[in-house]
Amino acid sequence: MIQILFPFFLVVVILMIFAIAHHLRGHRASSCAIVFRHLELIMRQNLAIPVALQLAAQTERGGTRRVLMRCGQLTQLGLTLSDAMRRAYPKCPTPVLSALIVAERTNTLPAMLHEWAPRLERDFGRRPFNLTARFGYSLATWLLMLVVIFLESYFVWPKFRTIVSDFGGTLPPLTEDMLADPLSLDPPRTWAGWIVRLGLAATVAGAVILLFRVLLPRRRLGRVGPIRRLFDWLKWSTPTIREMTRADAWSQALPSIRLAVAAGTPLSDAALQATQLDVNSQLRSQLAEWSEAMKIGESPVAAARKARAPDMLVRWLSISVRDGSFDACLLHAERYYAALAVRRGNLFLQILWPIVMASLAALTGLLLYGMLDVLVMLLNQCMSYIE
Repeated sequence: MIQILFPFFLVVVILMIFAIAHHLRGHRASSCAIVFRHLELIMRQNLAIPVALQLAAQTERGGTRRVLMRCGQLTQLGLTLSDAMRRAYPKCPTPVLSALIVAERTNTLPAMLHEWAPRLERDFGRRPFNLTARFGYSLATWLLMLVVIFLESYFVWPKFRTIVSDFGGTLPPLTEDMLADPLSLDPPRTWAGWIVRLGLAATVAGAVILLFRVLLPRRRLGRVGPIRRLFDWLKWSTPTIREMTRADAWSQALPSIRLAVAAGTPLSDAALQATQLDVNSQLRSQLAEWSEAMKIGESPVAAARKARAPDMLVRWLSISVRDGSFDACLLHAERYYAALAVRRGNLFLQILWPIVMASLAALTGLLLYGMLDVLVMLLNQCMSYIE
């Protein structure tokens, strides 16, 4: 009995891990939105940061209260706001923390907080049913289906095989491929067997990606390891998610560049400071090339073309060079790529769910067909004995 129920307990545990991990990510993000809203209000009213943070902590509770109190104490000791945030809030999302560091270096901290506070509240306040949740639930559904296949392979299929051999029949190759041991290293002989093996491989790959994104310890700010470089390159180059990844990366980098330019920083220095943001490593390389090309005397438009910047951004830059309005150009580009990232993400989700449900329906139908095929063969064998 324990051996039979163990796979079901395993599925329940995996589903609980997905649910808890998603809840923790949403709680961490919502806490970040609250902290940055307090910072934005403090900077807008031009209050003393150490005292104002400790007073703001009295209105919160739990982890948010501890972060505000600790951050106020550290800034009172002379630490910068980014260093205090790094120590008081180690689970702060790295893109937000990197934007805070860049804002301090370019003297655009009030404007950065004014930009990011409503953005974080909009993105994390209601904790929407985002890509990570849908990906996790789809993966869990696939995993549940594969557990059903394992149960049939190890507990039901041997009995079918014994009955068929007793009647002197032969098993259909399609059913043999589907209901035999899925972990066998023997290559499948039919297309149905390939579907089961590919489903197993896709589930394992999805589990690895989900563990990397959700369950592993938070990556260190400013350090890009080989694994992260590989994932960034795959997201930057894969045709299915390439446009969404690039639009999302540019929408995160352009606000810091725009605020630095509005504060009087040259565009080349603003692009160089943006390489410190925690965005896709491929974009950071392009920003470094863009900054280096402008520093050696090339125009912003020619440097952007040399750095392989998007065509839309290059066109807006050419307009801004004639008008001298880099701020407006970067603002339009930021809004365009933010909207594009949302549209492409929604399109990806709308495509993902029908594919998952259709594949599950096809796999369920194949399993039922394989079992019914064996039953029909046994009935025909019995009828031949009766005749």
